[in-house]
Amino acid sequence: MTKKTALTILSANFNFYKSKNNTDKNPKNIVKFLLSKNRPKPTFIALQEVGNRLIDNNLKTDKGVTIEKIEEILNDKGYGVIRPLQDGKQPVNTRLFYLKESIETIKELQPIYNDYYCRQAGGLFTINSKRLAIFSLHFPLYGNAPVDKKEMWNHYIQLASSKQNELYDHLILAGDFNESIENITKNIKGTTLSHKIEEILKYMTDASDEEITYKETNTKLDHIFLSNHTEISNFETIENNFSDHKALLVNFFI
Repeated sequence: MTKKTALTILSANFNFYKSKNNTDKNPKNIVKFLLSKNRPKPTFIALQEVGNRLIDNNLKTDKGVTIEKIEEILNDKGYGVIRPLQDGKQPVNTRLFYLKESIETIKELQPIYNDYYCRQAGGLFTINSKRLAIFSLHFPLYGNAPVDKKEMWNHYIQLASSKQNELYDHLILAGDFNESIENITKNIKGTTLSHKIEEILKYMTDASDEEITYKETNTKLDHIFLSNHTEISNFETIENNFSDHKALLVNFFI
C-alpha cells in the first residue's frame, strides 16, 4: 500500500488594490507571515489581489510593495511560481507558489474560463505518483460583471463535476470567490450567487471554518475547495495585518 503524503496549502487575498491595512505591508513581512514557524510550511501558496504596485484606499501608489519582490524572497526559500496567462492593469492578479522539493513533476494549466486571465493561475503537480490540479482564483464581484461571474462559476463547477477526468486525481480551487452562503447563527451574510457554492459542494468539500473572512460586509468570501475524496487533516482561518481578508490554511493527504 502506497504511503500517503502530508501537504499544506495556504490561500490569501493581500488587497493590493484600494488597500486599507498598510502599516506593516512590505514583502519581507508578508513572506514572514506566509512561512510562519507557528504553522506547517506550506507546500502551496495561493495569492490573490497582488501586482507590481500597491494602490491604497486614497489611490496613492507604493511601488516598494510588489509581487515581484515577494516572488524573489520565496524563490530564495525554495518556491517556484505559476503566474496567470497575463496580468491585468490593476494589482488584482493571482499567483500560485509551490515548494519545489515536494514536487515530482509540474505543468502549468491554462485558465478554465476564457476571460479574466489575471484572476486564474493553475498548475498540475505530480506528488506521490498522484496528479494534483490546483488553481488560485479571484472571481469578480457580481455587481461589476454578472454574466462573467456566472460563467466563471459554471466553468469551474464543470471542471469539478467531471467524473472521468483525465486531467487530475485531486482538485483544489483556492481563493477569493466573492461568494458567501448566509449563516444567521454565525452572522454571515449571503451573496447573490451563493447557490453556486452549493452546486460545487456536490463534488468538492469547502475545507474552511464557518467564519467571516471579509469583515466589511460580514461575509465568508474566501474558500479552499478540495475534491470530496481528498483526505483532509485540519484547517484554520488566520488573521493578518496586511489585508481586509483573513487567510485560509488546509492540511491534507494524497
